[in-house]
Amino acid sequence: MTPKADWTADIEQLEQYFSSIELPESLELAPFATITDLQRFVKAHLSTVRRQNGKRVFLPYLERLVRVAELLKKMDS
Repeated sequence: MTPKADWTADIEQLEQYFSSIELPESLELAPFATITDLQRFVKAHLSTVRRQNGKRVFLPYLERLVRVAELLKKMDS
């Protein structure tokens, strides 16, 4: 993902995606990282990226949301 000054379009796509699916309770993000309350994770991360839109130090929050969405899409197919 290329850092942009404005993440609004990315955030809106993620919000639309997450609101259109039923989230599982937990998700293994990586072999060493399991999200145990996925709904809370998504809600908190979306809130953070909306408030900190475009601030590079908060880019990992956006990247984690994108990764979660990718993993969920793989699980669905």
